[in-house]
Amino acid sequence: MINNQNKIYLKILLFILVFFNLVYSANALGVSTPYWETNPLELYPGQSENVELTLHNIDPHNIKVTSELIEGAEIAKLTSKEYTVPAESNTKVIVTVKIPDTVEDGTEYTVKLKFRQVKVETEGMVQLASGIDTSFPVIVKAPPAPTPAIEEEKPALTNSFLVVILLLILLVGYILLKKKKEE
Repeated sequence: MINNQNKIYLKILLFILVFFNLVYSANALGVSTPYWETNPLELYPGQSENVELTLHNIDPHNIKVTSELIEGAEIAKLTSKEYTVPAESNTKVIVTVKIPDTVEDGTEYTVKLKFRQVKVETEGMVQLASGIDTSFPVIVKAPPAPTPAIEEEKPALTNSFLVVILLLILLVGYILLKKKKEE
């Protein structure tokens, strides 16, 4: 017969087992981007840039991830729709952002992406698939005005250069005077 104290120990043990089972079976998918709200991507009209996002997997198994461009399709394109992220590693995702030539200075865009883990078919286990959304702002800036070429100034005769010339003249004069006296 199980007494009350043993029932409590059994419940605690069962809780710990369930907790660790859930923690172990949860997949950890993350994404990082080099741009965010206070650090937007700034491009000129007609300019393009490849933005490198990073998918992170801290799970001990490889995972497959699908990507979808939710917002900003008028300026952004994904290089691939599906990625395999190795166990406890990272995978690069390239998003090409191109600003049309006719866009006005100050125009703002948001590029929003959705990443979803693809469920792997396994028998007997319920598998949770995780997903994450990320976005970054893009601001169109006018190209900088070309700076006029600055002509290099020829260095003027400096005081030290003049002193050296004066000393040479004095030295030559001294040598000539000495020769005249010796004759």
